Order: sequence, then structure tokens, then C-alpha cells
Amino acid sequence: MFSKFYAPNVLSIGSSRKGENSYSHYHDRDIGASVIDRFTYYNLDFFESVDMSSKHTMADLISTYNTTLIGSHPGVRTDLFARKLEETYLTDFFGAVHRVELTSEPFPIGGQKVSA
Repeated sequence: MFSKFYAPNVLSIGSSRKGENSYSHYHDRDIGASVIDRFTYYNLDFFESVDMSSKHTMADLISTYNTTLIGSHPGVRTDLFARKLEETYLTDFFGAVHRVELTSEPFPIGGQKVSA
């Protein structure tokens, strides 16, 4: 699917190569459906070790892909992406820490005073 992308600064990762199956990890017999695929399961497993101030990069994530465990060959397209994967933090895509200022007073909206 990502072969159809042409916009700049797009990093694409897919669960399997074109023509290759992407397998489920867990099938819930109670609901009769697969609830997670192997690719997603192992991505989430990696993210469990990442916190909001992590310095893990996209290259770190991609290097964890084990084709034997996943059962497919995840595809990665980087030609539209301007940065090096080794210098692109996961938090650039999946979260970040923002500075928040806590106050005890309501914040005025549109220049008007807001009553509590």
C-alpha cells in the first residue's frame, strides 16, 4: 500500500511485504476473531519498554523486527522521509513530553475574564 504514497516526509512501515501474509497473534475463541496480529503485538511489546522521555529511535524499533516471530517480513519505505532513522526519535511519532503550566486561576479566553 505504501508504494502509492508520494508526499514528502512520509515514513512508512507495513506488517508484511506485498504478496505476503500477515498473521494473527491471538485468536479469542469467545468472540470468534483474531484480536491482534503478530506485527502489532511485537511493536506494542517494544513500546512497553519506552517512556515519554525515551531516546529510542525509529531505527531501534525496526531493528527489533524478528521475521521468525512475526511470520512475515515487515516493509519499510524511507525514500520520502528526509531524516535518518537513527536520528528520529520514537516520541516524534508516538508521543512527547510537553511543558504544562498549572495555575489556580481560570485562563481568560478571547480577552474576557472567565469566572470560576
